[in-house]
Amino acid sequence: MKRIFLLVVLLLFVVMAKPSFADDKVLASVNGTNITQSQVDEIYNNLPPNVDKSNPDLIKKEILNRLIDNLVLLDEAKKEGLENDPKVIEAINEAKNNILINFLLQKHFAGQNFDVTDADVTNFYNQNSDKFKDKSGNLIPIDKVKDYVKQYLINQKEQEAVQAYIDSLKKQDNIVINK
Repeated sequence: MKRIFLLVVLLLFVVMAKPSFADDKVLASVNGTNITQSQVDEIYNNLPPNVDKSNPDLIKKEILNRLIDNLVLLDEAKKEGLENDPKVIEAINEAKNNILINFLLQKHFAGQNFDVTDADVTNFYNQNSDKFKDKSGNLIPIDKVKDYVKQYLINQKEQEAVQAYIDSLKKQDNIVINK
């Protein structure tokens, strides 16, 4: 349930900013702000695949309760004037900048294939065999670490592609580093 709570917190702002349809069933209202069936369904449909969905009614009820809790807390934060707190404004701006960067990278790298071959995995394993030893100093068989190595190499390729993109952008910009 902790994962659902975290997901609801993250999706709250997206869902609450989305206009509801006139025929959308209002499940709850908090100080005049409606929570609709489509909002709950959207969060439910975007839950990670590892979430057990064997009892959808219970999960949707929990989502609704978390949305209500979040609206109550949001209203209280506004009542306390936290929207105008310099630390809050700074945190919002920082979060906005991070979201913009993430969307930019998704836009430029979505669908890009960073796949790694079995030969790449084997070569990395052989070149770094000293890193694949158990507590006794015995070499761990490749089949036990293959998935880990593959994911590591994929992440490495992704990072290299992102860095190359950043470097190309830097060449276009006027950057002055003061010492």
